[in-house]
Amino acid sequence: MQDHSTNGRSRGEALAGVSTGLIQLYARRYGKGPTRAKTTQIANDTIVCVMRDPYTVAELTLLGGGEGEVVRRMRDEFQHAVEADARGIAEENLGRRVIARIAMMHADPDIAVEIFQLEPFAHDSWLFDVAGPAA
Repeated sequence: MQDHSTNGRSRGEALAGVSTGLIQLYARRYGKGPTRAKTTQIANDTIVCVMRDPYTVAELTLLGGGEGEVVRRMRDEFQHAVEADARGIAEENLGRRVIARIAMMHADPDIAVEIFQLEPFAHDSWLFDVAGPAA
């Protein structure tokens, strides 16, 4: 089934396009991309991509030597450097504007996660209508 919000492709094709695009982005910018990725839509406006084995040999060496904080800081800087590219991959494949992106890494197991919050459809603006707990 095709959906206007995925640029005329099936939702599965659009989500697979996000996975492929992110793997290619990591490979271009790091010299090595994750070995596997799976992108899932968990709500109308929230997309999550889980990628396996994202670390380079140098990063794995640092992690093995107890230098996880060094790798985390470098990855944080990397995420800032590729922010526009990652958002562009999601927007191009999903046909919707990304209003927020969160990128996280985990060691042992080696996993990278990208979360994209999409702009709500006009009829589905729950993100902006919910108030926090009363003070």
